[in-house]
Amino acid sequence: MINQVLSSITKELKDVYQKIENELVIKDGHISSFAHIKYSYIDSAIRPALVILSARMFGRITEKTLALAAVCQFIYMASQVHLNIPDQNIEPSSGKESDPRDGSQFPVLVGDFLYGKFFTTLCDYDIVKYLRPLSEIICQINEGGLLRSKNPNTEVSSSLIIKDIISKETAELFAGCCSLGAESANARPDECLSLHQFGKNFGMAYGLLEKGLPFENVIHYLNKALEELSLFNKSLTHGILEELVNLFLRRKIAVCRMVV
Repeated sequence: MINQVLSSITKELKDVYQKIENELVIKDGHISSFAHIKYSYIDSAIRPALVILSARMFGRITEKTLALAAVCQFIYMASQVHLNIPDQNIEPSSGKESDPRDGSQFPVLVGDFLYGKFFTTLCDYDIVKYLRPLSEIICQINEGGLLRSKNPNTEVSSSLIIKDIISKETAELFAGCCSLGAESANARPDECLSLHQFGKNFGMAYGLLEKGLPFENVIHYLNKALEELSLFNKSLTHGILEELVNLFLRRKIAVCRMVV
């Protein structure tokens, strides 16, 4: 369903995926040999798509926009690799050789490698001006990880803690994808701010669904996202973003983090 909604940017998404893939081959092979970096279609597409669509609302998609989309996905990938690192390596009782991707040493290095690619891509495409806001997002993601580690039973603890974790780990990057995507196409500051709020609310809804929280907790954020979109003139791209949100409102899409 989501691939149909995003069909008009299929070429742009493929370009982003290719930029990412080009950076994942190192001397010792593909980094997927050292950490789990395969994700569901939605987690592979949603963040780059938000960058691309937010930019397209205001102008032509450029190589710098596509590079920014790749950078945002690098940040997501790095955060997920670090998120799934176990507290300690567990040696298999069977005596069989363990998968290095399930340990801690290699995934730590892969996560750091991906964060490094976020910086080098900014340099390669002369978009270092986004370094500060993206670095602040990474800090927020890591703060969320610390908060989650301190509150391992978030499902049964305060809903405020859960929302704070989701805000930092998921919604901040969604917001950055939208506002920086718009900025890359020379949108006005107020327009970037509105798209930031759109992305923040959409990201909150996405994160709540990822954690399997009741749908009534999600509706508020989806409606707030639509309110922010309503501030913009109708256009084809506006309609795609609107339909993306409506997929969730109509429960036509299932959000689950799938790492294979």
